[in-house]
Amino acid sequence: MADRNPFSDVGGREYGRIALVCSCVVALVLAASLVPALAGDAPADSLVFVEGEGSGSDGVGSLDGAHRPQLGALNAANRTDVGGSLADDNGSLRSLSPEVHFTVRSTSAGYWRTGSYDRYTGSGWEQTGAVRPTDGRVDVAGLGDREVQYEVRLNRSATSLPTVWIPQRVDAGDADLLVTDGGAVRADEPVPAGTTYTGTSVRPPSDPDVLRTSGRDYPAAVETRYTRLPDSTPERLTTFTDELTAGARSPYEEAVRIERWLEANKTYSLDASHDGGDVADQFVFEMDAGYCEYFATTMTAMLRSQGVPARYVVGYSTGQATGENAYTVRGMNAHAWVEVYFADVGWVRFDPTPGSERLNAEQQAFEAAGESGSYDGVEEGSPGETFSANDSASGDESTNPPDGAENGTQNGTGTGSAADGTSGSGSEPTAGTPSGGGSAGDGDESESGSESSQSDGESDGDSSSENSVDDDADPSSGYAIDLNTTPVPGASVAVTVTNDGDPAERVEVFFNDASVGRTDANGTVVATVPYTENLTVSIGAADVERRAAVGSVPGVGILDDDRRFALSSDTTVVLQQDAAANESNTSRSYRLETNATLSVTGERVTGNDVLVTASVSGFPVRDAALTLDGEQVARTNRTGRARVTLPTQPGNVTLAVSRGAVSGRETLSLAELGVRVEPSLPLALPLQPVTVRATLGDRPAAGVNATVAGESVGRTDVDGTLRTDLPLADSAAITVQQYGQTARTGVSGLYLNALLVGLPPLALLAGVVVSAARRGVTARSVLRTLGFLVTRLVRHVLALLVGLAEAVDRLLRRTAVALRRALLALRSLVARRRSLSELLAALRAWLHASLTAARSQATAATRGFVSRGRAVAGDETEQVDTAYRTVREAWTRLLALVSLRDVRTKTPGEIRTHAVDVDGLPAPDVDTLVDVFQSVEYGGREPSDRLAHVEDALDGIERAVERREAAANGAGNAPDDGASAEDGAGGAGGAADAADATDTANESDESDESDDTGGDSPEVRA
Repeated sequence: MADRNPFSDVGGREYGRIALVCSCVVALVLAASLVPALAGDAPADSLVFVEGEGSGSDGVGSLDGAHRPQLGALNAANRTDVGGSLADDNGSLRSLSPEVHFTVRSTSAGYWRTGSYDRYTGSGWEQTGAVRPTDGRVDVAGLGDREVQYEVRLNRSATSLPTVWIPQRVDAGDADLLVTDGGAVRADEPVPAGTTYTGTSVRPPSDPDVLRTSGRDYPAAVETRYTRLPDSTPERLTTFTDELTAGARSPYEEAVRIERWLEANKTYSLDASHDGGDVADQFVFEMDAGYCEYFATTMTAMLRSQGVPARYVVGYSTGQATGENAYTVRGMNAHAWVEVYFADVGWVRFDPTPGSERLNAEQQAFEAAGESGSYDGVEEGSPGETFSANDSASGDESTNPPDGAENGTQNGTGTGSAADGTSGSGSEPTAGTPSGGGSAGDGDESESGSESSQSDGESDGDSSSENSVDDDADPSSGYAIDLNTTPVPGASVAVTVTNDGDPAERVEVFFNDASVGRTDANGTVVATVPYTENLTVSIGAADVERRAAVGSVPGVGILDDDRRFALSSDTTVVLQQDAAANESNTSRSYRLETNATLSVTGERVTGNDVLVTASVSGFPVRDAALTLDGEQVARTNRTGRARVTLPTQPGNVTLAVSRGAVSGRETLSLAELGVRVEPSLPLALPLQPVTVRATLGDRPAAGVNATVAGESVGRTDVDGTLRTDLPLADSAAITVQQYGQTARTGVSGLYLNALLVGLPPLALLAGVVVSAARRGVTARSVLRTLGFLVTRLVRHVLALLVGLAEAVDRLLRRTAVALRRALLALRSLVARRRSLSELLAALRAWLHASLTAARSQATAATRGFVSRGRAVAGDETEQVDTAYRTVREAWTRLLALVSLRDVRTKTPGEIRTHAVDVDGLPAPDVDTLVDVFQSVEYGGREPSDRLAHVEDALDGIERAVERREAAANGAGNAPDDGASAEDGAGGAGGAADAADATDTANESDESDESDDTGGDSPEVRA
């Protein structure tokens, strides 16, 4: 018996050769798959996940920021460096790759956030703090303005799931989700490409009035953690930021000043790097250009130097708008920005990177890549700011800049002073002066606190004041009253009183004849402006006593009631002062702004709780009465805010606030909830799919619960639609409920619609029945015809299944033979019995024989189709029918010679095996009959050209049966020409192939049906 192990005679050295060959093959395969992935242009790079030095403090496997692959922000690391040269090719946030990372369907556009960082190291960022598992509910705290619902489909694997800030719920199926204390949503294991998940978030307030009225009452944990800077931070960064933000009245104004200075004085460029050291310090003082990492890092560090909590955030910008509520987000959209914390509000996004310049670079990369569609969308960066790529042409960064853009620094020339916006000289910056132009401190408020210096873009106080001092009066002569800012109702102002230019101490100050206190040693008193239309600031009449100091004259006294000093008993000196002018310097009058602004935070829908903020020129209106349609419902708190529940009925409602002379109102339009049903067919039918569309006014209503016939069928998606089926009933009521409203619609007459739809077919059927009856067609004949057709159909199906099984059987046998031959060839090669050239020659011969057989089969099939076509046309019909009958008769005669009990349950292959192995019939003749029968019955081949072979084979089988019966009867007749395939196998393939000669002959005969001899060519056997 031949050895079944092809490597049984291989020595130790030969095993080494085999191992070397296998290793080379594996290396080639890995190289072919990894090289495109590492190049960043193939989908395989989404599978590369590099483990960092540890799992990080949050327990999540992290990417080392210094060795991060090109994964955009879908796998945000626990550490990340800032900057680097283009040669490093490790900055995913400056990639211009057009490869799609994910797509979004959302109720509104947004930035897609994936991670935040709290610890600044000077060269990069780290994420500290713990994470918590979640079942999908995120519920990150913060003041929400409006709800956003979205559906994200990942085109690459991700461990950081993009969400809209502030996330409330994320449903990612079976993925184990985690939430960092920075509000980022992560997956315990990489979520594969193709995953789709849904999310619900709320937007933080973007109204500058809401943010401007927030104070500095930060939670201790937030202030400690998010205002920390490294000890190595250069002092000049803090000093410069102090000068830049001097006089800012709120954290919001400080943020706006810093952001506008960066946008105006630094250019956007992806080809930027620094020399080491503190990134923020170098970007401010030594660099002229940078990209998002530099802008975001610098703004965060500058805000922290002023005690304003801020953090560094990564994710993606909006991306390409590809349809209504649809966005395609690519590698080029990976981005970094800043989140600033506001008391009683939470974290709010600021984007200091010049938006139009960034969008223009993305647009050019998009067009250069030959992508389809347009890339000209509008994005929202910081609160109140919108921009597009086309804005860069005019040099205007924002088509709607935020209120409070400071001192002329918004997006103009980069050579202006940081504080006053005046044009700089353009000379090289000196030490301590940032690159890009003039001094940071130019134009800051003077120490006297003159009201002429304004912040937040307010108008100069002198334009609205009615000062009684004559413009020609000498300000250093007599008394003078100055305010440090324009007085606004409810605002705290510092009143400074001077006398001949010196601070006047212990002078009583009055606001509208009401005392607000006495000046301190600096001549200053701080007071709150009343809620009146006019303000008069004055000093008391008893305090208009001027003390003089005459150094060399003895006997100097105090000014008496007649404005005289007693120098001696008989000498007096009268002051050389214009009494009228001095009197006029003792008061100043101002006309105050009394129009209050109301900002509503929250969804403006029926039944919802909203937060109303009342302010005047950015200052909160405190303890004011808030009315809803004339009825008082609340009073504002110290930040000018009050929470109000809106009515449950749609329509217009009016909110009003008043305190003293200050008042304001805002009219809200509460939209009505609506619903309509859209059948998939012109008429609504029972069990038919329909689309339920919910609207809120003129916009889609997402996340609305819908019921059909009293049964809940789900919630509407981001388009306000829901797909469902109508019940099997004559009518159905469809209801949607949300925002305290209920909208109803319905469909009726479903059965009548079904009848109308079915009437034409029924009429046609009736006509057919009547026509058939007239022609003598009876129900019995119809049933008989149907039975006949069903029987024929079943027979054809069974024949098809049998043919398929036979084909599979033949394929398996051929595969086994091919594998056996391959193993024998490998064994011969390893044992050096055959050379590589001989094996290649045998392979070529085998391929040639296979191709020849395939062509022969194709030619025969073509002839068969042509013959059948002619038969259908009426040519040679009788000859074809005779040939078919001959083949079937031969097959029937073969079945009669086989000793199977029930041949109907056997395939032709099984019958062949039994006839040869059990009944001893000659294999070549049996194979001929089987092949011809299969090719005619199942393969559709024309039988005429093979009748001679069929008849010869049948004669051979019958002679064999006769010889077997004669031998059984003692006749002893010797076989003549029925030699088996095994008899000729010995010299065909050599000693190594003798064991497989039979299978080789059989398989070669099956693979070449055009060769009717049933034998193998010598080349194939070789």
